[in-house]
Amino acid sequence: MRINKTLVRSSKVVNLIFAFTCLLLLAIGIWSPKASSDSSNNKKPSQQQSINPLKVNSKVSRLEVVSVERKGQSIRLQFKNNYSKTINAYVLSPGGYQVIYELEDKDLIPPGGTHEQSINVQRGQIEDRINIMAVVFDDKTGDGDSTAIKEIKDLRLGRKIQLNRIIPYLDKILKSTDATLSQSLQNVRMEINNLPIGSEQEFPHHVLVGLRDIREITLKSLEELDHVRQDSGNDIFMQQVAKLRALFLKDLEKY
Repeated sequence: MRINKTLVRSSKVVNLIFAFTCLLLLAIGIWSPKASSDSSNNKKPSQQQSINPLKVNSKVSRLEVVSVERKGQSIRLQFKNNYSKTINAYVLSPGGYQVIYELEDKDLIPPGGTHEQSINVQRGQIEDRINIMAVVFDDKTGDGDSTAIKEIKDLRLGRKIQLNRIIPYLDKILKSTDATLSQSLQNVRMEINNLPIGSEQEFPHHVLVGLRDIREITLKSLEELDHVRQDSGNDIFMQQVAKLRALFLKDLEKY
C-alpha cells in the first residue's frame, strides 16, 4: 500500500500512515518456496475438499473451509475457526509459493468466528488446488505443517529483534527540542537505515525477512511523518511518533 505524499494535508491523512504501518506489520504476505507436502515433519494427513473444480487441501485440523469462489484469477475463501483458540496468522499456498497472512486486531478469528480472504494470482501461477499449510494462535502455538509454523515464528523473531533496536531511536526523537528536532530526525533515519540485516549464514531466511520488514516500515513511516512535520508542525509530528512507538510496543507483545 502506498500513501500519496500530495495528500498529506490533515490529521485524518496522518492516520493513514499508521493504517499503512499496521497493514504491513500485521497483514503482510510473505512469499516463500512451497513446502514439500511429504515432509517427515508433517504429522497430519491432508484433508481434501472439492468446490467447483478447485480443490482445497488442508494440513490443519479445525479451520473449516466454508466456501470457495473462483472468478478468473481471483479466489475468495471463507474460513470458520473450529478451534478453542483465536487465530492471528495463517499460511496459504495457492501454487508454487506460500503466503503468510498476519492478521490485524480487527481481523483476528476467534473460536467459532469466520474470516474471508481474497487471493489474486497471475495467470500460470495457480494450480488446481490451494493448500492451507498452517495456523498460529494468540498463545503463540500453532497447528499444521511444522515448516510453515516455523516460518511464521522466524518472521516474528526477526521483527521483534528489529523493533527492540528501533524503539530507542524513536525515544531519541521524542526527547528532541524544537531546535534539535530536524537534525535528530535526520540522524535517526540514517542510523535506522544502517541497522544490520545479517545473512543466511547467521539467521534463517524468514528472520532476515522480518528484520528487513521492520526497518523498511519504520523508514517509510518516518519519511511520511517528516512531510507531516513540515506541513503541520512539530507538535503533530511528535504526537504521531508517539503513536508509532505505542504500535511497535503492542507488536512486541504479540511477537
